[in-house]
Amino acid sequence: MPVEGGAAQRITFEGTYNVRPRFSPDGKSIAYVQRDAGRFRIALLELATGQVTVLTDGNLDDSPTFAPNGKIILYEASVGGRGQLAAVSSDGRVRQRLVSSAGDVRDPAWGPLPTH
Repeated sequence: MPVEGGAAQRITFEGTYNVRPRFSPDGKSIAYVQRDAGRFRIALLELATGQVTVLTDGNLDDSPTFAPNGKIILYEASVGGRGQLAAVSSDGRVRQRLVSSAGDVRDPAWGPLPTH
């Protein structure tokens, strides 16, 4: 929906279900959850070009959230029925799971930046 008002306009067309959008800090892209062939993955939409890049390859990835610098996206990766904290670079080249034997990650978020 335009900032100045008006009708909403659909911007995602790939996948069978697209939810949980999060704008990048610079406002140039949106990370979201995309369902395709029954798998939920984190995708990135470049607003200027409309290009979509699927960043993750899990079966149940959820809750993307950008780092303050926009370079890393944290998300919840469900493994064995438990949520684990995972991260992917905004270009999809670097992926990391931050495994813990305790707890169950849900809706990760970056903490506030320290003020000096």
